[in-house]
Amino acid sequence: GIDPMYQYSLQWFIDLFQKGLRDSEPDPEDRDQRIENIKDYFTYSLYKNVCRSLFETHKLLISFIMVSRMTEADPAELRFMLTGGVDLEANKGDNPAPWLPDITWKMLCRTTQLPAMAQFVDDFKKDVDKWRPVYDAPLPHEVTMPGAWAECGPLQKLIIYRLLRPDKLVPAIFQYVTDQQDSR
Repeated sequence: GIDPMYQYSLQWFIDLFQKGLRDSEPDPEDRDQRIENIKDYFTYSLYKNVCRSLFETHKLLISFIMVSRMTEADPAELRFMLTGGVDLEANKGDNPAPWLPDITWKMLCRTTQLPAMAQFVDDFKKDVDKWRPVYDAPLPHEVTMPGAWAECGPLQKLIIYRLLRPDKLVPAIFQYVTDQQDSR
């Protein structure tokens, strides 16, 4: 079941929304801008009020969910990032890196299931030595990825961190949330 602390009433939500209508910055000249002001104010207000009542360990999760929704993250990539993909015998040959565990190689091969990452395994094999610093780094999300992957999308980077260094995924998600939201 859901912890009673996390059950919000419809009335609480309506009151918060009405406060957002009253307190967001007015713009009588531009209706579209007014809607954007309400949306921004309400999203932040909802986040702030929900986080006020969350256990500390759950704040990053709600932040990640909200940022993923606001940035309209690709659902397939988000699902892959959360689950690690499905093993569909996507193995693309033997593990090219002696420093990489075989189970990690098999998981990396699953990225071919995502259209935006279809070339990742081939690029990894071409630049296998350049991926070692990412794998060995104490904070891999602070290391520039090799080749074209330095410019890939933020969720794609999270997928790579999840597969290469699952032990460092939480700091990478924290950085993703920080980078994607405003400074409030």
